[in-house]
Amino acid sequence: RLSQATGQILMTWVVTGELSDPQQGAIERAAGALIEETGTVVGVSLVVNESGGNVILRGKLSSLAGSSVVVESMCGYDHRVGPLSFFQINPVSASALFACALKAAGEGGTCLELFSGVGVLTLPLADQFERVVAVEVVEEAARSLELRLADEGREGVVSRCGDAADVARDVLASESVDVIVADPPRRGLGEELCELMGGSLVKRVVLLSCDATTLAKDLPHLMEAGLRVTSVWGIDQFPRTAHVETVTLLERV
Repeated sequence: RLSQATGQILMTWVVTGELSDPQQGAIERAAGALIEETGTVVGVSLVVNESGGNVILRGKLSSLAGSSVVVESMCGYDHRVGPLSFFQINPVSASALFACALKAAGEGGTCLELFSGVGVLTLPLADQFERVVAVEVVEEAARSLELRLADEGREGVVSRCGDAADVARDVLASESVDVIVADPPRRGLGEELCELMGGSLVKRVVLLSCDATTLAKDLPHLMEAGLRVTSVWGIDQFPRTAHVETVTLLERV
C-alpha cells in the first residue's frame, strides 16, 4: 500500500505455507533491511495463506518489522489502514465516488452503513446524521474505526463487527433507520441483503457498486420491494480499464 498522503509504503508478503525457523529469520532480517535502506517502506507484514482459493490476503497475519499501518487521507479525514483492511487504491477518483454517495445520503436521524471498512464514509456521514451504525466484517478494519472513534470521543457513531446481513437484520428490527449506505465487495449485496433492505421502512438506499454486472443483479430485488432508482453516477475508478463503479440512489415509492 502506497499512501498518497504521506508517500509511505506498507508492504505485505504472502506465503502459501508455514516457514521454517531459518526462513523466518531470513525474511525478518530482509524486512528490517528494507525499511532501513529505502526510507519509504515503514512496515513489512507477513500473511501465511493456506486457503487454496484466489483471495490473496487471507490467513495468519504477523508483523515482521516496523509499523503495521499506514496513514491515508480521504474526504477530509486521516485513516489508519492495515494490511487486511480494504481501502480504495485510487484516492482521487474515490473521493469523487464518496462525494456522490454523501450527497445522495442527505441528512437525517439514523444511517445504517454496511461494509464500512476503516470508516472513510462513516466519519463524514456522522457530520450529516444524528446517529450512524457502521458495520464491517473484517476485525482489523472494524477495530481501526473503533480506535479512531475513541480517540476523537465521537458520539452518535457505533462500530459493529459482523456479517452485514446479520447485523442489518438486528438493527432494522430494533430501531428506526432513515437511510442505508452500502459499499459491498465486487460480488454485490446478494438476495438476502436486498430482501432485508427492501422489506424495511428505510426512505433511501445509497448503493456503491464495484461492478455494473452485480448492480444489474441487485437492482431488480430492491425494486421489487418498492424502491425506485432516482439517480445514478458513474465513476471512472480505474482509468484505462473497462471497470466503472457506480453510486445509485434508490428511494421508496
